[in-house]
Amino acid sequence: MSSSRRQRTTSADFKKSSSARFLSSTTVVWTTLIAIALLAVYGEISLPLDITDTYVFTSCFILLWLVGLLSLRAIRQRLLSDFQCQHLLNAHVLKAKNEWETTFDAIPNPIAIIGENYTMRRVNRAMADKLGMRPEDCVGQKCYRCIHGTDSPPPNCQQPQMFRDGESCIWETHEKKLGGDFVISVAPLYENGDITGSVHILYDITERKIMENEL
Repeated sequence: MSSSRRQRTTSADFKKSSSARFLSSTTVVWTTLIAIALLAVYGEISLPLDITDTYVFTSCFILLWLVGLLSLRAIRQRLLSDFQCQHLLNAHVLKAKNEWETTFDAIPNPIAIIGENYTMRRVNRAMADKLGMRPEDCVGQKCYRCIHGTDSPPPNCQQPQMFRDGESCIWETHEKKLGGDFVISVAPLYENGDITGSVHILYDITERKIMENEL
């Protein structure tokens, strides 16, 4: 999670907790005032004023009603403000997601995000085009079937080593199914300090290999 996203989440949590504290304190004050008035009416406590008098009694409850009305209005404004902040936050998150997806698909090199069980979590448009598939159809497929055309990971697959060492790997390979030679770069993906997947980037070196073989 990026620092900006953590800051937005922390800000939203703070606003939510502030609203809860405000609502709780307002409810306590309002309830206390009503309780005092009722106890005074029934003679459980003594107040400087004789609130058994109709005028004073009515005035006290009008005052309580006004306090409650103002409190509810303040609560409504606070909740509305929090809702607007949450709506704005959701809009920013959606915009960031769309920008990330647009950037991911604009990269000309084929890219695949692969889990530890060789399942493709996401591919960019260039990778999907190489595989002759739609990006959404690649999700959940085994990478060795789609990319290498095999029923198991090829012997030169560096993903197991990357999981053991936690370091990026680079190697050259000829991919018959993809119709060329490639340099494949694999980098680990971390979540909470643990490697949960990897990013595979393919660099097409077919033309370079053809020129080398002609020399």
